[in-house]
Amino acid sequence: MSLKSDRLRGAQRIADFRGDDLRRTYYLLERKIIPAFKEGRIWVASKQALCDQHEHLAAGIWGASKKALSDQCEHQAAGPPLAGTDDDAPE
Repeated sequence: MSLKSDRLRGAQRIADFRGDDLRRTYYLLERKIIPAFKEGRIWVASKQALCDQHEHLAAGIWGASKKALSDQCEHQAAGPPLAGTDDDAPE
C-alpha cells in the first residue's frame, strides 16, 4: 500500500474510517488517544496505524465503533482508498 492511499486527511475522514462521530474523534485526537498528527491545522492519520491500534485494543472497549473499524481494516488493502482521502480541503 502506498503512503498516499494509506493517508486520511481531516478529522471527518478519520471519524468516518473509525465509525465514530466527529465530536468524539476530535476528543480522541486532541488527547492523543488515537494515532494521528497535525499538518498545520489538518489532522492526518494512517489507515494502517488505526487498524493496528484497533487490533491491539479489540477486546471490546471501543463498543459500537469496533465493527465499523473492523470492516474498514478488512477492506483497506483489497479496494481503492476511501473517496476524498487525497483532498487537501480544510476540515
